[in-house]
Amino acid sequence: MTPILQELTVQFGIRKTDKILEIGCGEGRDALWLLEQGYDVLATDVSKEAISYCKKKNSKFSHLFFQLDVCEERLRSEERRVGKEC
Repeated sequence: MTPILQELTVQFGIRKTDKILEIGCGEGRDALWLLEQGYDVLATDVSKEAISYCKKKNSKFSHLFFQLDVCEERLRSEERRVGKEC
C-alpha cells in the first residue's frame, strides 16, 4: 500500500460501501490493500499475465480481478457501464 492511497480515501471521503474500479492494477498492491480493509473493489488490467499473477497471489479475492482493455471492451455493473471512451 502506498501512503497516498490511504490519504486519498480520507481526502475524498471514500467509504467502504462505495464501489471502486481500479483500472491498471498491475500486480494488485493497492487493490489488495483496499480489499483487505473491507472496500468494495473491482481491479482490472489490460495484461493477462498481471491478472493471472494477482489471482494466484490473492486467491481469497481472485474473483475480483479481471483482464480489461478499456479501449476495446466494456464492463457491466448493476447501474452503469465502464468502458469505451478512448
